[in-house]
Amino acid sequence: MKITFAMIVYNTDFVLQQVLDSIRPYGNVTIVEGPVKYWQEHEITPDDTNKIIDRPMWRTRVKHGKWEEKTEMCQAFSIPEDTDYLWCIDGDEVFKPKTIEKVIDILRTRRPASLGFKSTTFYGGFDRVMTGFEVRHNFKRVLKYTPGCKYVNHRPPTLEPEEGEHIKLVDEMFHYSYVSPRQVFEKIQYYENAVIKPGDCKENYFQEVFMAWQKDWKQTEFIKGGIHEFKSVKSYTEKFTGEHPQVIIDSMSELKAKFNNQLNEFKV
Repeated sequence: MKITFAMIVYNTDFVLQQVLDSIRPYGNVTIVEGPVKYWQEHEITPDDTNKIIDRPMWRTRVKHGKWEEKTEMCQAFSIPEDTDYLWCIDGDEVFKPKTIEKVIDILRTRRPASLGFKSTTFYGGFDRVMTGFEVRHNFKRVLKYTPGCKYVNHRPPTLEPEEGEHIKLVDEMFHYSYVSPRQVFEKIQYYENAVIKPGDCKENYFQEVFMAWQKDWKQTEFIKGGIHEFKSVKSYTEKFTGEHPQVIIDSMSELKAKFNNQLNEFKV
């Protein structure tokens, strides 16, 4: 069973090294890096993403460029012809080895067209996780690959032709998408201006929700009707009672220091 992990990245360095460390033993890695149209038109301070991905890495192919949007980035993946499945993974999604091994076994025995995950999504740090949509949603990530198939969509990841079974909610994906203050700040800028329809996002979300939550999470969640950036999505937080992946545990002191430094940069 040949797996190729596929990533699109741009200013995504917070847990990127940990993501790469967790997946490289299990397959090839193809990375496409660079700004989409919105970030080509707006100044952004580079982080360490390129320093991380440009280091020589076994079975890893990296392509840099400028792109119209994220689907175009995905269409630029360099995929070995003997790939059986393309595992699309963001630079803030970490899987435990037992989950990756479980998925590989499912792919080998059931040969589904695609497979999705339940997400454990961390918010404002490493101790609380988002409820509601983030728990219920099926994050489609693993796609059956045949030479000549076409990548047609990034949201959700879709290859055509796509025929066969879709397997939902396979174990857990540890998603650190609302932890890094800088990445949340940049994500909301991009979403508000290039992805979300005008009026669908909570106004001044970064300061009035994400940063306010750091000072008083209970009050912020009550006043704002939850902590998701979409007005229509009701999502609150609850205490994380599980165990982080080992690559995160091993880096926790470093990650918390990075988190606190970024938090101080954005305080007003």
